[in-house]
Amino acid sequence: MYIETKDNYIIKIGRNAKENDELVKNSPKTSLWLHLGDNRPSPHGIIENLNENENEIDKNIIYYVGCLIKKFSKYKYTKLVSIEYLPLISVKPSLYEIGLVYLIKTPKTIMC
Repeated sequence: MYIETKDNYIIKIGRNAKENDELVKNSPKTSLWLHLGDNRPSPHGIIENLNENENEIDKNIIYYVGCLIKKFSKYKYTKLVSIEYLPLISVKPSLYEIGLVYLIKTPKTIMC
């Protein structure tokens, strides 16, 4: 698992289905979840906000983590890919397949 701290945020990227599953199940529900869009297989990303006075996560951090997910995926050489993100509380892990999740709400999207 890739872990980094940047600007009062903890960034975690799963490298395989097992790590992705662990991230979704064990990260604080106040975290932000990110993944490649268009149903593409990719690492899962988590951003934990350590800023006690801020509820919103900086858009630059979201873009940075989205690009990390792209970098660690098989689409790293694709010019532009969509990155979906939403609060982790709206992401439910599958009971039957490791690493598979279901989104309860429509995610926001950025391009990286």
